[in-house]
Amino acid sequence: MKNLLIAFTLLTGMFMNAQQTQQKSFIEVNAEAKEEVTPDEIYLAISLKESDSKGRISIEKQEEDLKRALTSLGIDIKEDLKVNNANSYYYKKIFKKDTYASKNFQLKVKDAKQVANVFQKLNDLKVSSVSITKLEYSKKEELLKELRMKAMKEAKDRATYMLSAIGESAGKPIEVRDNSYYNPVMYRNQPRMMAMKMEDAASAPPMPDLDFKKIELRATVNAKFEIK
Repeated sequence: MKNLLIAFTLLTGMFMNAQQTQQKSFIEVNAEAKEEVTPDEIYLAISLKESDSKGRISIEKQEEDLKRALTSLGIDIKEDLKVNNANSYYYKKIFKKDTYASKNFQLKVKDAKQVANVFQKLNDLKVSSVSITKLEYSKKEELLKELRMKAMKEAKDRATYMLSAIGESAGKPIEVRDNSYYNPVMYRNQPRMMAMKMEDAASAPPMPDLDFKKIELRATVNAKFEIK
């Protein structure tokens, strides 16, 4: 019975404290911090394909030439060149023993200049096709952390000066919600230049200097502060 009485007393105290917390006056504010950055991770989709002809070059030889060309540009193929197995296939012609293959890769490069150099090398190798698929920023987590801190400070400053107008001040935070987001740039409907067939590149005009869209990182917080 004594234990039940103690438990009831504790529960009653907790309930009263909860009521007092709910009854506290507070101010709710939104604040935002954002920054645009230049992408430093540019992803390319590269497709190698054997041509249906007597002089066709095997996938193995094309892959070897591709890796050699990328290495000559200072690209670390062990880290930045990946096989896209989901999009690679082998096709066997009916009534013939020949098998024709296609192999697809994902390549990561660091800037627009390197993209242009890769396009030129692939053109020289007569690679079937290449396209830009995604732009990323490698230090996004560090930057988002900084932006969240700026947004939180802005929220506290905003609550402080708003309350000062009525002779009040902001106390400790009661609740904070983080609505930060980061969206990489995706190329779903690509410009013709980006997905240009490399076998047609010889007759195309020179490729202009590439200038990629900046990526926006945004931190938004919703905060409730106790009114002292």
